[in-house]
Amino acid sequence: MNNLLEQINKYKTYNLKFVPVNPDTKKPHEKNGHWKGVDWTDDDFAVARAAGIMHKESNIIAVDYDDAAAWNFRSLLPNNTLTIKTVKGYQQFYSYDGDTKLFAFKADRSPGKGKKIIEVLHNTQSVFLADSRKVIKDVEPYKLNDENEYKSLLFNVGKIGALTYLSKYYPESGAGQRDDYIMRVAGCLVRHSKLSIDEMEDFIERLCIDNNDGEIKNRKDKVKRIKQGYDNKKPTYGITELGSFINVDKSIVGNIFNYINEVKVDKVDPYTALSLTDFIAKEFPPKEYLLYPIIEKGSITQIYGKTGVGKTLFTAGLTLSIASGLDFLKYQNHNKSKTPVLIVDGEMTETDLQERMCEFISSYSDRKIVIDTDRIKLITLGLQMNGGIDPLNFESGQKRLEANIKQIEERWNDKPVIILDNLTYLTSLDEKEGAQVKPFMQWLINLRSDGYTIIFLHHETKSTGTSSGSNMKERPINCSIRMRRPEKNEEDQCTLSRVHLMVVTVEKLRGKAIAKYKKDYVACISEDNAEWTYYEIEKAKPKKELAYQYWIDEGHTSWTEDMKKHEEHSISKSQFYKIQNKQKEKDKENII
Repeated sequence: MNNLLEQINKYKTYNLKFVPVNPDTKKPHEKNGHWKGVDWTDDDFAVARAAGIMHKESNIIAVDYDDAAAWNFRSLLPNNTLTIKTVKGYQQFYSYDGDTKLFAFKADRSPGKGKKIIEVLHNTQSVFLADSRKVIKDVEPYKLNDENEYKSLLFNVGKIGALTYLSKYYPESGAGQRDDYIMRVAGCLVRHSKLSIDEMEDFIERLCIDNNDGEIKNRKDKVKRIKQGYDNKKPTYGITELGSFINVDKSIVGNIFNYINEVKVDKVDPYTALSLTDFIAKEFPPKEYLLYPIIEKGSITQIYGKTGVGKTLFTAGLTLSIASGLDFLKYQNHNKSKTPVLIVDGEMTETDLQERMCEFISSYSDRKIVIDTDRIKLITLGLQMNGGIDPLNFESGQKRLEANIKQIEERWNDKPVIILDNLTYLTSLDEKEGAQVKPFMQWLINLRSDGYTIIFLHHETKSTGTSSGSNMKERPINCSIRMRRPEKNEEDQCTLSRVHLMVVTVEKLRGKAIAKYKKDYVACISEDNAEWTYYEIEKAKPKKELAYQYWIDEGHTSWTEDMKKHEEHSISKSQFYKIQNKQKEKDKENII
């Protein structure tokens, strides 16, 4: 029996299962055209130069330190475990019989085989017994007892990767460079990780020790000061500043901190899938409209326009109608159902908002219309103890708002409509960065999939007249409504006095809707009693069509030279017959 077989038999007492491998290529030998399985014989290993541990069959995962510098931070993981020295680094083996996943910390964002710092291997094999490998800790693999311990290991592997990466850019001593570097790293930890204060301080301490920085206490003390400043809305360094400092693209720097967020274990249950036959036959809940057809229950609606155009006024009208089971302008509450509403206002003062709501309620009361004020809840800046609302693109802001949503749902046994007024002041998004907008929109999509209705207000760009920022937010929404001030000819059509006018354009509307709901109209709110009315916009005919109609009314069916020279109703020969042919085509279409 050769030395390899002796070693294999020894390590089989650790419940490890082996496969013969080529130590140069790391590829397993084949048996009958394939290598998977555990029925290898002594003869198979007798001709092999190396043996590998089969991870899945052995209930083993391997932490592979691809970058030898990552080994400096190994104390973050349980170290009383089977460990080997490889050609380039180290490997530690852990026993775990739960569901596992591949976890790899890459030094860049390269697709495929990007440079790896550290990874966790789970369903292949690791070369274990070979001349190029040396066992440096010969004990049984440490057993991870449950999913939480497994997740903790993955999380700490992420920390090791981040520490290794950041250590490579640690400045030499002198000229305050180290202090500036730690300020930026600590800012990123505060803004872009889920570490506690103690964990962030430990992170900084390990970084200092690895780089022989004797100012450990001074560096650690910065964490609490930066966290306190950030909580008080003070400017705080982030990935952009850190990337600039070390001259690395911010997308790569940002990726570092993805690894020290909470790790979710992959589920092995398959998604639910139906055949098209079963899908068509399945009974789904019918669509329910709070205001047909623009506000469907379980939808996302955007209302945007320039400052002062009337977005908040219009939304207030929607709110009161939805909460009280009323129609609004040309939109019908078909079931006359009363739905609770949660307004999150990040811009108006409490005094102005109170005054506006009182005017509305008084107006409805004068018209003998009852508003269900109990079903409307408001969150404003001034009502909060710290005078602010956590940005809703942060988990803390989302979780707090979700707690409010659940309270309202429990109170009314109905999912509330959530109104966010507005995105600019309720988030800290860089609106032009689609990568920042996408996670926020995913949160709204998740709320929608849970049956909640969301309406968010936003501003309009000055140059293009479109919703401000990346169009990433428009892609998943159900309805987009633009509001603008009326043009002079549109305003002149109004027969009412003392009203605020706004043109309403439904730019996007999923599902079928009668054409009249897609036409622009002018919404009017009385400045005397806050009553809403509207009128359709009558589009003025082009000047040439008016000229053509003038000559037809005068009895002319053919063009003459005098028409071109007429001072008020001038029209060329080609224009006259072009309009005439169009009219004939329309007349044919109208013949039944």
